[in-house]
Amino acid sequence: MDVTKPIETLRLGGLSLAIWRNTAKDGVWYNATLERRYYDEAAREWKSTHSYGRDDLLPMSKLLERAFTRIHELQASDREQDRQAAEPPSSQTKAAAKPARSR
Repeated sequence: MDVTKPIETLRLGGLSLAIWRNTAKDGVWYNATLERRYYDEAAREWKSTHSYGRDDLLPMSKLLERAFTRIHELQASDREQDRQAAEPPSSQTKAAAKPARSR
């Protein structure tokens, strides 16, 4: 079974933001998902939710800002890799440098 994993996860307190890389014939794009983890005392287990309280909003905005910057960095890296892949191979690399002659 092929399990897709986020390429990066940013965390702040109980909040986590996962960055996902998507590929299709049209190209590559990135998405983000956000969740809040909490411990359910009655069930004695960790759970996650997509519901956020007032005290989650400012930390969430900080995570979103970091994700925005990180996705732009990833896109720039993708463009650079595409540019390098599109360059024709350089003409024959020069032979290894000859050792200098001693006088």
